[in-house]
Amino acid sequence: MSIYEKLANLILNFTACTFLVSLIFLWLRRRQGDRARYFLIFTCLYGTLSFFVPITLSYTAAPMPVSVLCAYNLIGGLFYLILFHLYPIEVISPGWLTPKRTVMLFMPWVLLVVAWIALPMTIRELHSFGEIIQYIGEPNVWFRVLILLTILPYNIMIFVVPHNWMRSSVSNRWIYFYSTVIICIGIVYDIFTLTGLIIVLPVHLTLFLIFCILIVYQELFIRIPVPAGNQPRAVATIPEWTPVLNIFSQKQKGTKNHPVWIELNKIMTNDALWRDPNLTQDSLSAKLCISRSSLATVIRESGFSGYKEYLNRCRIEDALKIINSDRTVSIYQAFFTVGYRSRRTAKQYFQEYVGCTPAEYMNWLEKSRNEV
Repeated sequence: MSIYEKLANLILNFTACTFLVSLIFLWLRRRQGDRARYFLIFTCLYGTLSFFVPITLSYTAAPMPVSVLCAYNLIGGLFYLILFHLYPIEVISPGWLTPKRTVMLFMPWVLLVVAWIALPMTIRELHSFGEIIQYIGEPNVWFRVLILLTILPYNIMIFVVPHNWMRSSVSNRWIYFYSTVIICIGIVYDIFTLTGLIIVLPVHLTLFLIFCILIVYQELFIRIPVPAGNQPRAVATIPEWTPVLNIFSQKQKGTKNHPVWIELNKIMTNDALWRDPNLTQDSLSAKLCISRSSLATVIRESGFSGYKEYLNRCRIEDALKIINSDRTVSIYQAFFTVGYRSRRTAKQYFQEYVGCTPAEYMNWLEKSRNEV
């Protein structure tokens, strides 16, 4: 056994254990999430089984030689790829994945499996890319190439799912990251499937392992689920509370009468632009028809350290207004409404600007309401 085979086996064992632990944590906290978490649970369950099966076989049977365009790996890989897309589709557009669309999503895989079973084909075992070219005219070979090509459209499928930031629990940056990693994993998988190079297998497994850890961590500790129902757009004025500073106006100074500053606050207030999680300094400066540097200068001259502080102070003040105008709204529902898609980021800025944690503030607020 070569060093690459030993490394691949080590990573395979570690990946299987990681999927199993992720599955357990997701299952234990399944009621704290939404439908997307259940999709991720199914994905981790299938991943756990698909990784533990070859591990078990390696201890109970003779090792199988590495072959290219393995039909079983292609069918299983296509199924897992489709299953792996259920979670991002649900977090990008909750409710879009109806039973009908789910069936359509799996239909190519079903048709390929039925064709594989129905057609009388003898699967030729291939061991190099040269043998694929040599026997490409045989139905069993080009059929497997067809399965491999079917994988390609799924790699870009996330980009065609409708994304409405007001009803989505992820930002454009998350969508690009998820899609890029999926494409990279797919490319490495295709290289290994076509060439059988054992050196590629540890790379594929490592990418898969890191991606699994990042996505499960993001689901358990960062992502804010879409709140049920619509949150009110109009909010009440904040009363005077001991732990709360005037989040936004306390920083203003110097350029209150600057035309750009007046126009900036006008469009931000009228359209509540800070509630868009995809709002950037470039898009905001484009709305004002000024350069990025000019916008940054006006914001700094108005007492803020930069665009990031200005945006987050707008969001935190809006969140305070929401949770104080409606006691049925949770702090994380308010964070979602004002544009946050990360619990960690929202808590960080809340504590920085308000002076206490969200939990401490909610306890204080409830106590103040009871005293009235």
